[in-house]
Amino acid sequence: MVDPWKGWTAGAFDALGVAEDGGWTPYRAAGWIKGAFALDFRPMLPHVWDATPNGTPPFVWVLTHLPTQYGMCAMAAPAETAVVLADKIAAMTDWSAVTVESAPFLNGRMQAFMAQHRRIFVCNGNQTIPPWGDVA
Repeated sequence: MVDPWKGWTAGAFDALGVAEDGGWTPYRAAGWIKGAFALDFRPMLPHVWDATPNGTPPFVWVLTHLPTQYGMCAMAAPAETAVVLADKIAAMTDWSAVTVESAPFLNGRMQAFMAQHRRIFVCNGNQTIPPWGDVA
């Protein structure tokens, strides 16, 4: 059996989160890192999730683009599924060279990929338009 976590290592990374004023605030997160991406498991933001009966948000895997520090998308899936999809996204291009300004050329491919897995991705419809924004 192939190990889906091959190449991913546990570690800390810098990310940008949504600030109360609508801007961005830097923070340090812990998760799994491979190449230009990090995956971490966290509760969804209130504007994305529907409240559960006890009021706790569901947890999702968030894919962060490390060069820009923006959360790129969130996945409501088992860890093994999230890491396989993250590897497929990583194979689309040389993400280490992608900047907030240059990322729009990937929007069509990213949106098509997310549409193929629409039951897993819980991003807002504009999350692949830079800056991607923190979705969870």
